[in-house]
Amino acid sequence: MNRNSSGRRYDREFKNNAVALVRGGRTITEVARDLGVSKWSLGHWVRRAEEGQALSEPKTLALRGLSNANCAACGRNSSM
Repeated sequence: MNRNSSGRRYDREFKNNAVALVRGGRTITEVARDLGVSKWSLGHWVRRAEEGQALSEPKTLALRGLSNANCAACGRNSSM
């Protein structure tokens, strides 16, 4: 199942900034169009933020951070 047609993943900072634009008075449609995200995704991020839930990092970025932490812990260079 493809979550979105472009396969893009957005980091937490991008999502928080997009939500801030909506909270600042712009419409979901307007912000979604300007940022190139779906209205559904942006609406979901706004609802989660309103419910006090943290916006998630894409799994690929989260795993990359974990991998880098593991390499740092064992003393190996993560760029290998």
